[in-house]
Amino acid sequence: MIRVTLEAFGPGDDRTPDRIRARAEHFMRDAHPSSAVAETPSGQLVGLAVTRQLGPIVLLAWAAVAEAEQGRGILRSMLTDFPGAEPGVQRLVLSSTDPKAVRRYTALGLSLHPTVSAGGILRPRAVGVAPGTEECSPHDAAPILDALGLEARGAVYGADVDLMAAQGDRVHLCGRDAAVVRNGGVIRLAVARDEEAGRLALRAALGAVPPGATVHLNQLRSGMDWAIAEAHDAGLAFSPEGPVFSDEPLSPLHLPQGSIG
Repeated sequence: MIRVTLEAFGPGDDRTPDRIRARAEHFMRDAHPSSAVAETPSGQLVGLAVTRQLGPIVLLAWAAVAEAEQGRGILRSMLTDFPGAEPGVQRLVLSSTDPKAVRRYTALGLSLHPTVSAGGILRPRAVGVAPGTEECSPHDAAPILDALGLEARGAVYGADVDLMAAQGDRVHLCGRDAAVVRNGGVIRLAVARDEEAGRLALRAALGAVPPGATVHLNQLRSGMDWAIAEAHDAGLAFSPEGPVFSDEPLSPLHLPQGSIG
């Protein structure tokens, strides 16, 4: 699993062997029956697709195919049992920019939402003050995360808070109205009740990025002007990113993480 993931996406701050292993163990606990793996006749793993059921959300949390096996229909085969559309269910996929993956997810009958990412190294004093915010651990923020998640996406974060804590994530709160989860320079997710609270929590998270660390704020969608404005004000550079696929439009106050939603 580690080898396939690194071959598919390459190494990165968030894709070390230990972190891949920890996430895999966590996700397997609530994997949806439609999850699948692909193996060679000799039993070598060459692909995996892990689907999770999170309340009304059916999330394709992890999909990877070994580099040498890409373009051979393995992803299509693994998604054969991916759930179809049904009332009250929100299917969700956060795609890479790989044209083959985008084409495959489009075939699932989901709506495509274009996105951009913001990133770069923050200039000194590029981020303003964020009054009324605080930083805490995921466990300390769990009641607020769950309340906001239930409002914005229809599901609490539940046991995923344990994963956030195990990975060393930090949470930036604006009262009880917004939460941004950060690890180093990676903004993992954001959820808010209103745009002003969301901006302040995101500003606090950007302001806490270690000096010299590269910021990654991924898959900003149409309607997320509050987050785009903060990224612009911080001097981050924008670039096209893989689309988000869903049955219904996501709340503009919810920036999901690919494996947590």
